[in-house]
Amino acid sequence: MFERALVSVSDKTNLDLLAAHLKAQDPPPQVLSTGGTAKALRELGVKVTDIEEYTGFPESFGGRIKTLHPRVHGGILYRRGIDEQDAARLEIAPIDLVVVNLYPFAQTYQASDDQADWVEQIDIGGPTLLRAAAKNCENVVVLCRPEDYAPVLAEQPLSMATRKRLRNLAFAHTASYDAQIAAALEPEPFPAQLTIPLEREQSLRYGENPHQGAASYRLAGQPPAFTQLQGKELSYNNLLDLEAALMPLDPDSIRCCVVKHAAPCGLAQAATTAQSFELAWEADSKSAFGSVVAFSSELDEATAAAFEGRFVEVIAAPAFSAEALEILSAKSNLRLLELTRNQNKVPPAFTHQWVGRQGRVLLQQPDRPQAFKLETVTRKPFPSSLAPLAEFAMTAAGCLKSNAIALAATAPGGLVTLGLGGGQPNRVDAVEIALGRANGHSLEGAVLASDAFFPFADNIEAAAAAGVSYIVQPGGSMRDAEVIEACDRLGVAMAFTGQRRFRH
Repeated sequence: MFERALVSVSDKTNLDLLAAHLKAQDPPPQVLSTGGTAKALRELGVKVTDIEEYTGFPESFGGRIKTLHPRVHGGILYRRGIDEQDAARLEIAPIDLVVVNLYPFAQTYQASDDQADWVEQIDIGGPTLLRAAAKNCENVVVLCRPEDYAPVLAEQPLSMATRKRLRNLAFAHTASYDAQIAAALEPEPFPAQLTIPLEREQSLRYGENPHQGAASYRLAGQPPAFTQLQGKELSYNNLLDLEAALMPLDPDSIRCCVVKHAAPCGLAQAATTAQSFELAWEADSKSAFGSVVAFSSELDEATAAAFEGRFVEVIAAPAFSAEALEILSAKSNLRLLELTRNQNKVPPAFTHQWVGRQGRVLLQQPDRPQAFKLETVTRKPFPSSLAPLAEFAMTAAGCLKSNAIALAATAPGGLVTLGLGGGQPNRVDAVEIALGRANGHSLEGAVLASDAFFPFADNIEAAAAAGVSYIVQPGGSMRDAEVIEACDRLGVAMAFTGQRRFRH
């Protein structure tokens, strides 16, 4: 039972459910409200006391001051059984229920590029009300999310566990709100203080291993990165693999990437989606079993049919044709993810990649290399006709863990990786792994790309012995001259890009 409630909401969702509960209470509580909320409650049949009538102080400064008054905050912070003398002396009555959600700052940030519009939607009174109510949760019920109205109000009397859960939600809500404001107004990409507001989108069965708990979060205010159309619940490892599979995709090209254990095992670009899948799969069909497969183009009927007899965990694409969905529905456990085409505007500091462990977070700008100009450094010229293949091979190398080597070649209708070697503490091992995986493929006209410079000539010697004639790498080693001399001696054309692609 509530004696007095304060209701002030920007989001009117489920307000009818709240109104019905307030009206059903016998006797009904005194309901204090402001502006548009008061009007909406009256239309729903709730008797409302305007906040200025209750405080004796008018709304002022263009609506910036409404609820900032001792009668309001005293009533919320009033500790029952402790503060009765102060309450009687100041004529302050207790407020038992606070229902508040905040000005739509995030929505305004998305809709307008005018900072003055954003500032006008910075709520002052709302967070103050929520924090006061949360602090005194033993005596005050605080609701900041419309989805909580019905289940919470149906629980009477409210348990202390529920009151504390609502307290925690309120503090998290105001913290996230302030973090979004601070980030939107901050021009520096790496500010002195940074709070990243995250919202849990999914609880996961476990982490990388069954003994590890896990959950998936996304930036507050961002839409989900995908919609799951069918299949089992996604795992932590599925999501890591998905992130790796999306890295080399280009929305302006028809590409397919096959990933296992967060490492690409096949990448292809072709004239059709089905061709891109066949090429990427056959690049390393042994490793592709149980993989995550991502596409940059709509998955059509022909591509869906090509999955027959091939086991994969996840397929992700920007769209699925109706025919493709019908074919793939036969694999009820197969997870199908429709990728979100457009993300919301993001403050500069939230565009970073971050990794964190043991109380430290490292931030860096995303690895979005500029188009590079190939500089031939050997006597044998690096053909300009191979520039698209060199760029494709370097993209593949940049998606592997360092040290990384990618072998790529032209294929009917497109480009494909022949062998990928990554995650090695020395570069020559990465070269030999990539060459080993390319075993059986002709290396005539293939390009070998390295994510960083070659420290020794042994890399060149191993590649040339296997039949590689074209190499692309960033350059910059103290032994560049030795590496170039080895290329000249072995008849290999090599070009520098000037851009390193480390990934740890």
